[in-house]
Amino acid sequence: MSDPFELGVLYRDHPALAAGTPLASLWSYESCVRTVRSRRSLGRPQPQEYWLHRSDPLLNTMLPGTHVSVVVNLADPWATGRSLPSSSLLPAVSVIGPFTWPQFLRVGRRVRAIGAVLPSVFSSDVFGVPAPALVNQIVPLADLWPREHVERLHAALSNRSLSGGLAVLRDALVARLDPVARIDTLERSAARLLAARGGSVPVDRLAAHYR
Repeated sequence: MSDPFELGVLYRDHPALAAGTPLASLWSYESCVRTVRSRRSLGRPQPQEYWLHRSDPLLNTMLPGTHVSVVVNLADPWATGRSLPSSSLLPAVSVIGPFTWPQFLRVGRRVRAIGAVLPSVFSSDVFGVPAPALVNQIVPLADLWPREHVERLHAALSNRSLSGGLAVLRDALVARLDPVARIDTLERSAARLLAARGGSVPVDRLAAHYR
């Protein structure tokens, strides 16, 4: 029988932090024992949590997809590649383009990381590079943004909780979107909320939700 207090990695998706933005998801990884229990917050979208064994394929594989991601590693280095012998270290703040094949992933001994996933249509606005130029590429964010901005961002994230860091990362990414795109996203998100509640949402509550 395996040890019930075995140290693995906790994956969390944070839908409340992504609400009202064009981001597909915001997530976090952290070292955690298997006995973790979710804390509930009534009235808000709940984080999805999965405890992953160190040998779990979901922890050791980057799956192919069409999105563009930003991954910020706040602990021990990670490595990735087509195979274990060909793997190389990921930059501390990485932009991962759309991938057409799975990648091997090896996380560090101590795990603490956050990430944001964006639809590829926003790649040019946020990174100054269209998504096709990032296909099957992992590049340092400092190659796409001013290096001093990335260094300040990483320092700010290192001094916050994972959820607090995700809020900072979210705001940094959304701030680079065209204002029309931000307004359009907000309108569509508010419309979806109104439809889901059958129109029974007070205006002041709707405004507070997206403030």
